[in-house]
Amino acid sequence: MRDSKGPVTSCALKKMMKKFEATGSLASRQRSGRPSTAAVATTVEQTVQSMSAVAAHGECSAREVSRQTGVSYSSVWKALRITLKRYPYKLQHKQELKPPDFDSRRCFANLVFNKMEEQHDWLHTVLWIDEAHFTLSGAVSTHNCVCGPQKIHMHL
Repeated sequence: MRDSKGPVTSCALKKMMKKFEATGSLASRQRSGRPSTAAVATTVEQTVQSMSAVAAHGECSAREVSRQTGVSYSSVWKALRITLKRYPYKLQHKQELKPPDFDSRRCFANLVFNKMEEQHDWLHTVLWIDEAHFTLSGAVSTHNCVCGPQKIHMHL
């Protein structure tokens, strides 16, 4: 309405009367435009819950939620990630160096060196597959990660 900077003018009073007669209220009308992120988040959350209840595995995609609600994919994604704190996947290392592994790695290295001394072409008879790269510092490369649900209680 009006702040306390003086009396209400006759023009302002006439506008208020017209507004009251037209709408029955002096409250500001709802503005058109982009909905707030909180409104989008509640819509997305309700849609995700209803779709998860119907889905066989309790899953639904952000694109499907976007189609169902009419909200853009990027807005659905932001609502899921930022507002609702839901993450579809979590990268996990499936290989990890543990203290017992160092002894077995040393034994394997000695075995390879012994075989190479016995047969010079032995390395060419072995099929080497690229499963993981380990560094001398014990780090594991991230090219061999698996995407899975946020909470995994058991690893195979």
